[in-house]
Amino acid sequence: ACATCVACPRACASALTGGAEAGIAAPALGSVAPSQGDGAARASPMPSSQTSAWDLVIGGVLHCFEAATLGLPLEVWKTRQGRFRDERALESFRNVYREGGGAKAFWAGFSPKLVEASLKGSVLLFSKELLSDGMRYAGAGETLTGFVAGFGGGVAQTIVIAPCAFFVTAAVTGGGKTMMDTARDIYGRKGVLGFYEGASAIAARQGSNWAMRQGFTDAARHRMRLLVHGREDAKLSIAQDSVCSMIGGTLATCNQPFEVARIEAQSAAVAGEPSRGLVGTMQLIVRQNGVAGLFKGLIPRIGLGIWQTLIMVTGSKIVKAKLMPSKANAAGGGSAAAAGGRGDGSSDGDC
Repeated sequence: ACATCVACPRACASALTGGAEAGIAAPALGSVAPSQGDGAARASPMPSSQTSAWDLVIGGVLHCFEAATLGLPLEVWKTRQGRFRDERALESFRNVYREGGGAKAFWAGFSPKLVEASLKGSVLLFSKELLSDGMRYAGAGETLTGFVAGFGGGVAQTIVIAPCAFFVTAAVTGGGKTMMDTARDIYGRKGVLGFYEGASAIAARQGSNWAMRQGFTDAARHRMRLLVHGREDAKLSIAQDSVCSMIGGTLATCNQPFEVARIEAQSAAVAGEPSRGLVGTMQLIVRQNGVAGLFKGLIPRIGLGIWQTLIMVTGSKIVKAKLMPSKANAAGGGSAAAAGGRGDGSSDGDC
């Protein structure tokens, strides 16, 4: 039988060794004979796994870089406006600067933020790639894979984010209390679970965050390849992929109500107020500030969404392509073959 044949080997052997007497034509060299119902599926190679232990390292380092640069200042600004919802965006920015003693105020809660960033970055990238592998093996399309993998990765971050975000919120809204004073106070009143106030809002925010950031970015990539290059397996430049990440990061901020509810719930816990739950917290915000109150802090959140998506979606691809070129090329070849392309690694996995 020819090396590429996917039909029954005995049928090939019969055709090659005398089946012509029975009217059976020998297959041409290099041809692929169709099988019964699954020839197309068997002809396409299974996608290779993109998950690696390196994801834990890359994710942590990238998220620390994101937080230490623009991430934390935008987080502090967003948190201030989410808590003091009567302030406008520029007013909140000035108040952070004035009340916190200058520019250093925008890095309030730096230590817990770096702990959070290193851990949640590792969790996000590893779990997202693991879920992406599963979705690709199941035959899901690029955009659906992005939404599902992003959602799962975001929810997995909650166990890390909730206590760390609690201390960042306390640093911004706690009225000058030290981290240790806040920790002793909360632990004494509520135990370990006290640090998970607003966890349901965080899970909803993080799941929808990364589902939309990854999903909208992948959808934008698909459209970009078709519009700019005219084919689905085209390679995007770094600039083109960055534009797609900016689109994804901006569109993902439509879940801002979950973030405002998280800020309110954690600020209330720092102040010793009773827990209200996600729905009760949202109802309180609407009573106090109207529906518009649920979208306070949207301007810094858009900036944060764009920055995080650039680093954790486009940036992670670039770093992985440099450190693990074999995986990047395998991803490109697999997706190109599935799309009927050249299969030479010129697809999205090679950004």
